[in-house]
Amino acid sequence: MSLFLILSCIKQPDQQLIAQRIQEFDTAYKTGDVEKLDEMISFDYLHTNPSGNIVTRENWLNWNISRARAIESGELVISAYETSELNIRIKNQYTVVASGVNYASGTDKGEPFETKVRFTHVWVLEDGLWKRAVFHDSYLD
Repeated sequence: MSLFLILSCIKQPDQQLIAQRIQEFDTAYKTGDVEKLDEMISFDYLHTNPSGNIVTRENWLNWNISRARAIESGELVISAYETSELNIRIKNQYTVVASGVNYASGTDKGEPFETKVRFTHVWVLEDGLWKRAVFHDSYLD
């Protein structure tokens, strides 16, 4: 069997499937489902926050554990968490780049908040599942 034939049999990712995975991720993040988030990030996950700080997989998950406790206690209430302007670029059968805008609002310790960020994700096919491998966002005014 030729290499061309083998490569042509490898299915390219579908934009709708990636959009669905992003929606699943957003729901898990909004609700503080750390177990689901853990399943949806790559083993070498790299997160860069709006302050320019690089956060490791372990530190990001630990931060989300604290965040989940705040959600459970009612200290943090997420009223809205929405993605818009989603742009999905399929690079190859193993790598996808997605960008868009996240809007979040709610209350944190009783104080209202509202944030809007532009993000870039890299998604990779790992162990047969699409997982977020890289995240970076910047605040929008």
